[in-house]
Amino acid sequence: MHTFEGHLAVGDPEAPVRVVLFPYAGATPLSLLPVARHLPNECSVLLPGPTGTRRTTPPMVYVEAVEGLLPVVEAWADRPTVLYGHSLGALITHSLLSLMSAVPLRRIREVVLSGPPSPSRATSLAAHPEQPFTTRSPASLEHELRSGGRLPEETTRHSVAVAEAVTLLGLDLHLFDTYVRPERRSGSRARHHLWFGLDDPLSQDEAGSWASELPSPPMIRSFPGTHFFPLEGEDVSRELGRLTRHLSSGVEQAT
Repeated sequence: MHTFEGHLAVGDPEAPVRVVLFPYAGATPLSLLPVARHLPNECSVLLPGPTGTRRTTPPMVYVEAVEGLLPVVEAWADRPTVLYGHSLGALITHSLLSLMSAVPLRRIREVVLSGPPSPSRATSLAAHPEQPFTTRSPASLEHELRSGGRLPEETTRHSVAVAEAVTLLGLDLHLFDTYVRPERRSGSRARHHLWFGLDDPLSQDEAGSWASELPSPPMIRSFPGTHFFPLEGEDVSRELGRLTRHLSSGVEQAT
């Protein structure tokens, strides 16, 4: 492991393919490390936090979070790249693509939107409160953490860890509450994928809402599990590994 602009990077920096894993609300860069560790050696992986810029304070609204991540992702995409975002991370991925400049955008070859609320749904739910913890109390956030599968069971037994997780989740959900739909449609030529959990209440019903948001028809796939299906088995790691190896083989043939 090493750091890249204050974010966590895993794998050989000289690997032919880049991967970026954007986590869900309330996660840290380490949350998707189990997924990163199962990816093939042909890739190097960036694990940013949704609010994890190098600022001394976290971004207070969604647009600030996206703008803070944009230069990091553009610098990382210096070779063929796979973007994967889960839930809040999926929305951030979609917004980043609409802002990226032409050269790094061409290097984005695969885009996976995992467990993604559609922009239309996120827009309808965004209440735009002035401060975090306005629409959700710390007590309600703690209940969500303890019952929603976001935290390992052993973590919930430590009050300090739970308090820190409540703070992080509240800040991230404030990004949901201040979501702003991208002003323009991405010109990405990457293949787009929509992945859903079979037992996720936010089901494939969202797929239809994505149709007008994406530059090309997406490939849709369901995985066993709930909204947090990437953490409930190795299916996501295997499929991401397949996409990465396919991209790597194309790079080798081109050279």
